[in-house]
Amino acid sequence: MKFAFRVLPFTVVFFSVSGAGIFSYLLYADVYLRHDILEDREIAGEIGEIENSVNRKLSDRFVFDLIATDDPLYWYDTIQTTTGSKVTIKLIDGTKISLGESALVVLEKDSSGLSLKLKSGKILIEGQSKESSVRVNGIKMAKESLKSISLNFDKNSGEMTAVKTSDSGVSEQVDIQALKKAEAEEPLDTPIILAPKPNEAVDFSTITKLSSWNPVPRAVDYHYKIKAVLRNELKTVLEVTTKTTEVEADRDIEDGKYVLQVIAIDQYGKASQVAEVKFEVVHSKSLEAPELETTEVQ
Repeated sequence: MKFAFRVLPFTVVFFSVSGAGIFSYLLYADVYLRHDILEDREIAGEIGEIENSVNRKLSDRFVFDLIATDDPLYWYDTIQTTTGSKVTIKLIDGTKISLGESALVVLEKDSSGLSLKLKSGKILIEGQSKESSVRVNGIKMAKESLKSISLNFDKNSGEMTAVKTSDSGVSEQVDIQALKKAEAEEPLDTPIILAPKPNEAVDFSTITKLSSWNPVPRAVDYHYKIKAVLRNELKTVLEVTTKTTEVEADRDIEDGKYVLQVIAIDQYGKASQVAEVKFEVVHSKSLEAPELETTEVQ
């Protein structure tokens, strides 16, 4: 028991110091090293007027930081207001988003336009382009002849309410359930395969990614098949369901001709039409010179 008593304080101190050191490094990296990679991020807009303190968290960071007027914002940033604080966000397409107090929103986007994830509080969206749509928590909000949309998310009940105001100043409650039902009946867009190109010869000795396609609005999963082109049939050699829009190069796939087929799937299990591309797999020979046998001269 005496031995255990002596070891315990050392163990506690060791793990406490180690934990503090690890946390300090993560905090240092989070606060200071991030400035080196901001140039690689896509700018979404900038901060407008601020009332009291407002925080922002970068998409791959753990810590919220205070932000100021004219600070740049990036896609997938999280913006947080506290009690008694407000902020206006000015996006590059002219859209203005006003956050009330105690609001939390993530700036997202998809191929059809602005996509926000409202986690708490109230926001007001104004100035959205009539040519594009705005999607909040996965629900597409109509923008025809609208001046603004006001949304409130109650994090306790998990319910969202919305009021749209027309250009003439008439306000109307938005039927969220009706929007969900209508959208569930709409067909999903067909994915657009970006790579490989039709009939492209893909060298599996040099690449890490075989294929990619554009993100499809409302898609929660993608299902793809790679089929080998045989003499009289197509034989499936790989079949995967994924949430990403990329396919890694499988080194086990042999040389030959193939077909890639991709569909998008929404939250209701409804699938899009099939996107398809034909391509060829090749494995180039190693360019390294063979080792020469040497014999010792007597």
